[in-house]
Amino acid sequence: MDQRFYRLDLATNTHKAEKWTPWARGKLQEHRLLARTNIVAMRSDTEGLVRQVNDNVYTVNLDNKTCSCTVFQENGIPCGHAITVIFARNGRSLVQYMPEILNITTWKKTYTSNFLLIDISDLQPLPLSVCHPPLTRVLRGRPKKERFRKENVRGPRGEAVAQAMAEPAREGDDEVWVLYHCSTCRQRGHFSTTCRQPHV
Repeated sequence: MDQRFYRLDLATNTHKAEKWTPWARGKLQEHRLLARTNIVAMRSDTEGLVRQVNDNVYTVNLDNKTCSCTVFQENGIPCGHAITVIFARNGRSLVQYMPEILNITTWKKTYTSNFLLIDISDLQPLPLSVCHPPLTRVLRGRPKKERFRKENVRGPRGEAVAQAMAEPAREGDDEVWVLYHCSTCRQRGHFSTTCRQPHV
């Protein structure tokens, strides 16, 4: 099913008692749970200081629909601090602080009409430009001495492991790298982070 018809059907069949989209209702429920433990000190009828259980304090202004946590400004849904201030005003409703764009009616209108098609037949391709690989920065100074890792040369098989790192093991015509090797130049004894070859 086309995504437009799927979402139109979802918006049409949403329970009539629901006023907001499912995403908005989920966000609102999440913020209401966070508002349960907040303490508010009203500075005016529409502005208050909200203190969380971790002693963080946020300023909420309902006239401007802002909160110092900036979550209120992200999508217009009251954050937990704003809900605390709204409920402190004698249990005011959240409806007037919710954005109309998240209303079920607006959601349904979005998918009722067809989207306009875009004609790209007149677009001209851009001229091809040569893209070179980035230059690899070679570290200044004397390179670090290449050493075997201690954990690879310990134990009774330490000499065998060291010999395996010094010489590749061969299986038929294919060369099999043993243990550690550089993923850039495929050489043993160092990693790609210390490789002096250009990274392409």
